[in-house]
Amino acid sequence: MFDAPNFELRHLDPNVAIPFLNETRGSAIIGRALRMEACSPIVARHTAAAQDCEYEVAWCNTYQVGIDYTTTATRCGNTVINRHRAPASRHLRLLGAVPNVRAAAFRHSATEIGVEGLAVVATSTTSATTLAGLSFNGLDDITPTSRGLLLAAQRGLAFVVDCSQAKEFALVHSLVGGADGGRVFVRCFDAAMNVRENIAGDALASITTLLWNVPTKAWTGGAAMADASLNKRMTVRLGPGVAFAQIGIVGFDGQIELEALRLYGLPEAAPALLCGTPALPVGQREFAAEVAWDLPSLAPGAASLLDVTVNGARQGDIAHAALASSTRFIELDATAWSNNTVRALARNTSPAATFDLGTATLSVTTKNGAYRSRSTTSALTFPYEKGAGLFVQDAKRRRSMPRARTVSLEGDVLRLLRRAMVEERFDVADHLLRALETLAASSLPGSALAEAYIIVSEAVPSHQREHDDLSAQAVVPLSPASHVGSGARRTTTWRSRPR
Repeated sequence: MFDAPNFELRHLDPNVAIPFLNETRGSAIIGRALRMEACSPIVARHTAAAQDCEYEVAWCNTYQVGIDYTTTATRCGNTVINRHRAPASRHLRLLGAVPNVRAAAFRHSATEIGVEGLAVVATSTTSATTLAGLSFNGLDDITPTSRGLLLAAQRGLAFVVDCSQAKEFALVHSLVGGADGGRVFVRCFDAAMNVRENIAGDALASITTLLWNVPTKAWTGGAAMADASLNKRMTVRLGPGVAFAQIGIVGFDGQIELEALRLYGLPEAAPALLCGTPALPVGQREFAAEVAWDLPSLAPGAASLLDVTVNGARQGDIAHAALASSTRFIELDATAWSNNTVRALARNTSPAATFDLGTATLSVTTKNGAYRSRSTTSALTFPYEKGAGLFVQDAKRRRSMPRARTVSLEGDVLRLLRRAMVEERFDVADHLLRALETLAASSLPGSALAEAYIIVSEAVPSHQREHDDLSAQAVVPLSPASHVGSGARRTTTWRSRPR
């Protein structure tokens, strides 16, 4: 322990004036009430594995006093407390937190899981060399449990942080039940977001020596994190050439059930977290796109389709569309019918007027469903049926909504249609469906006509129905709903399902 020494050194380029040179592998070297007169803004230089050292500065000519780690240093986890310039600024500050990864989990695809605010990382062999290529919105081998996410040995979750200014971070994690396991994971990138491979001094950690993992192009902890090893609370320090980094936890030795993950830093800089930005669209369940749409002239009941590219969208996502139009008679719907593509439908609901709108901005958004049991009713439970149309999928999604009251005649026809489908009298069902289309004022979810389309789509496999071409981009019927009020005749061929 060094108590109140006064260092009157002179910093004069290219010479440096540093009070402490620490070449030890020890710990708990303490300097208190240090005075640094005309010194360099560096209180100590560490060249080996010293850790848990504290340097309390009582006076200096800057508040940005730090520790210099040479390329031969193998540990960090040391602290500078500046009493002269805003001492409270040296306290750890929360940069990012996912208090419960299970609650923040979403279904990226049928087999892949992601977490809001975090990048999914893999420790398998990879040829990717960029930050975008090494960060995933979701991957398989991640299993939701009642409290957390069960990560396979080759899976992990990480914050992605801008470390061009801030260099020291503290990673705190929690496994379900306070279990031991997992290893700290650090992957470094330069200012162009290209991975930096095995460069000395790029990454240091406290309590453990980081080991370079060639196949994954990343640094991992030398041992699993455990209370008995006192290495669960990990400090990570990044080198001067590192501009961006993934900092997180991986299973590595086996499965881990992760419950929470937090990242802390020092406030000399305000580092940004990149997940969810256009530069790195991962760790997000919502995606959006805007395009200009010049709708054709739409007669009453007519519809038009447009496929919009929404990168990150997955088939079955909840989709919404909005058009900056000047009339309330243009009804919009949207369906994520394939990966990265949303099909928007605009339909003229006016009973008499024809509309020919000018070019307008179409906004489309999609949202991955929160991960829950497949038995739970949600938008993801009902995949898009190509023959059934957008309104059938939307009606299924909202079946739990209060249904609109139907007139007695519509209700009677609907009951007869249901019976005809059960008895496979498709010739009769065809006439009953046409009757409902004539009677119905709307095919919106909750209406008798929307219920009829659901009955038909559930009773007959979609590949056994013949419909109009879905690929058209102009005024074409998407489903029988498109003909309501249009006066057009629909031709439908029904076939019995195999017994």
